[in-house]
Amino acid sequence: RAAAVCDAPSASTRAMAEESAFDPAKIPGLEARVGEQTASGMYDLDNNVGLLRMYAMYPDKLSEPMAANIMVKALMALPAADFRLCAGLLPARVMRQEPFSTLATLSAMLEQADFGAFWKKVSEVKELTDKVKGFEEAVRRFGLHCVAATFGNCDVSMVAGVLNVKEGEVAGMLGEGWSIEGSTVKVPPSSSNTAHATGAVRVTLSTDSITRIIAAQ
Repeated sequence: RAAAVCDAPSASTRAMAEESAFDPAKIPGLEARVGEQTASGMYDLDNNVGLLRMYAMYPDKLSEPMAANIMVKALMALPAADFRLCAGLLPARVMRQEPFSTLATLSAMLEQADFGAFWKKVSEVKELTDKVKGFEEAVRRFGLHCVAATFGNCDVSMVAGVLNVKEGEVAGMLGEGWSIEGSTVKVPPSSSNTAHATGAVRVTLSTDSITRIIAAQ
């Protein structure tokens, strides 16, 4: 028996589907999902992008506190480029205003591995980040990612500066394959931090970024 052949949707059907997808009545549900993310630590980028697109279509519906929480969640997703994606969906005038300009500054500091300046700035804007569960933990994971991409071995004091913790707390924050011997953190070998036959070391951070990491101690 031959399978039924479905006709392609008509232009009017496609238009109705697109109109339904951007129905402003969906905004409260999308915002509720953002609230779940800030409270639980989960992350739903598709939901957040959808909400920002809704805000772009209906500027009068824009909730700046909700959009700010989305940007904080995107910041926590580094090294993924979620922050840039979400920032591009907000009007430039909004990104120039507070708290979005501060969040953009924090993102730039992290992308430049300027952890010393980052943690100092965060301490001044706790009201932006404290409401989002897991913020500091996510940034510390990114910090370890930067260290692992750059160094084979490094001082405990340097890693403590990157993570913004006391030296005695570093061991409890290291993942599988990491270890501490004396005052040295042993980083798991990878293609990014291991010397090849040429004697060169392939790194993913610029010289300025490496300097900033070292300066964080």
